[in-house]
Amino acid sequence: LQLGRLLFRRARIAWSLGAADEAADRYETIAALGKKDKDSEIMALAELGFATLAQFRGDFPDLHALAQRARELAERSSNPAILRWSLQAVMISETRQGRFDSAIDAGWRALGLSGGYPAWEAEALINLGQLMLEAGHPDRARSSFAAAVNGSVPARLLLPAHWGELADSIS
Repeated sequence: LQLGRLLFRRARIAWSLGAADEAADRYETIAALGKKDKDSEIMALAELGFATLAQFRGDFPDLHALAQRARELAERSSNPAILRWSLQAVMISETRQGRFDSAIDAGWRALGLSGGYPAWEAEALINLGQLMLEAGHPDRARSSFAAAVNGSVPARLLLPAHWGELADSIS
């Protein structure tokens, strides 16, 4: 389990640095490890990794399938953080495909799993704000972005929240 988690973090660093092929190789290793150990958390991490790469490629049908599999696996694991991440992926996937009701359900569950962790709450609120903006509800989007920046938010999350508020005021 610890090896899978470590490999997942290293894969995230790789794609953050633009090394998508290296990240994909690491996700393959994670998937093989999860299957070998029959560990739903590790298999969910692999699916989340593949979903992230699909999102960056703009392959939203693949993102949808991977996010759904990650959610199913995460629900069998005992780690609420993995379920939260998978629900965020499902929300993004559903939003991109214009299925706003399903996206809101996933986003709301993700927000519920974020309680007590200010950075997670801010991230969930920013994602819900973007969903509301894309669904044509700028007032709700503005409220969500404002709630995100009013908390104890890491700097890496402030720009997307402020950008969301700015984009809303321009449109």
